[in-house]
Order: sequence, then C-alpha cells, then structure tokens
Amino acid sequence: MATLHLVNSQTALQSCLDVAADDDSVLLIEDGVYGATTDVARALLVLAPDVEARGLKDRIPSTAESIDYDQFVALVETHKPIVTWC
Repeated sequence: MATLHLVNSQTALQSCLDVAADDDSVLLIEDGVYGATTDVARALLVLAPDVEARGLKDRIPSTAESIDYDQFVALVETHKPIVTWC
C-alpha cells in the first residue's frame, strides 16, 4: 500500500518530496497549502477548505488537485502508513 504524506507547513514540503515515492500521495493541509503556489514538479493534492480559508483558490495551479473532507477520509482509508510533515 502506498504512503499518504500530510504536509501542514510550507517549509516541510521539500523534505517530504525528497523521500516520497512516485506512487505515494502528498496532501497539503493547513498552512501547507501555500506550498502548492510554488513551482513543484510533482502533482499534489490540496485540501479545498484550507485553500479557501487562506484565499489561495486562484493561486493553485492545475497540477494540484483540490479535494474535500470526504475525499480526505477516503485517502486515509486506502493508504498505509500515513506520515505527517510539520
């Protein structure tokens, strides 16, 4: 099973990307969503309510997929392990 990486700070994003496997999922949450506004060569997932709360909706590139809470729960159910990056 692939790993789910939860990134909740922009500063932790590069460390996560350095070790994440190609089949892992990287989800940006909380202040981690700011990381999606930078030039990242990998497709990322972003938690839509956190993007909206920070006024970043228009700054998220098309390479980042916005997901809601139900989709977040589905990711948790289908990934093991889950690693949090702060």
